[in-house]
Parts: sequence; C-alpha cells; structure tokens
Amino acid sequence: MDKDVLSEFPAHRLIRVLDDVKEVVNWEQFWISQGGRIFAGKMIALKWDPIWWKISAFNLPFAPFQLGSGYELEDVDRSESESLGFKIPNPLTVTFKIQFDPEDLRRRIAAQVAQLC
Repeated sequence: MDKDVLSEFPAHRLIRVLDDVKEVVNWEQFWISQGGRIFAGKMIALKWDPIWWKISAFNLPFAPFQLGSGYELEDVDRSESESLGFKIPNPLTVTFKIQFDPEDLRRRIAAQVAQLC
C-alpha cells in the first residue's frame, strides 16, 4: 500500500456491487461475528484491521473474500474514518506482512470453485 494513499484513505468499506448474485453468506452477520463493526448500516474497517483476513475464504486481506460473492471494497477517506472514531496514527507508520502457504491457498480456491458449481 502506498503510504500517501493509505494516509488519505485509511479504511475500506465492504460493499455489494453485484445485486444479481445470490448471497451465500449473510455478510453483515458474518462481519459482526468476526469482530467487525457496523456504522450506519455499513461495514467499515481500517485497511490494516485483522477483520479483512478473518472474513476471507483465502486468508488474505483483500477482495475477493469469497468467489462470486458480489462484494468489493471501496476506499473511505481520512475525514470520514476519523468521524467514525477510527484512530489513525500520525505520522502513519503501518506495516504488515502477507504470508501464505501456496498449497493451502490452492485448497481454499478449489473449495470456493466447488461451491460455485
């Protein structure tokens, strides 16, 4: 993540982008069960929040969180993030490492594809 972009847009909103896709997961309920918070009906978290790993069928902090879910991410700017009560470090010094086992990722993808068929 680019430091300047991250500073200006420190959060994501999980949004439904494909209304014609059947929802297999009740995302709002799943979000809350994984520790996410709802703000005026919107699922929003800082980009480095562990919720992104927790909701992912692939154990990765970015979309897609499930194949064919119809959900994507939308950036949330600093002003809105702060108005929701998020504490954003200044200066922003966020680091995290994405690690994954390629074989585990293959299994997770295969399981998602099988659910779609």
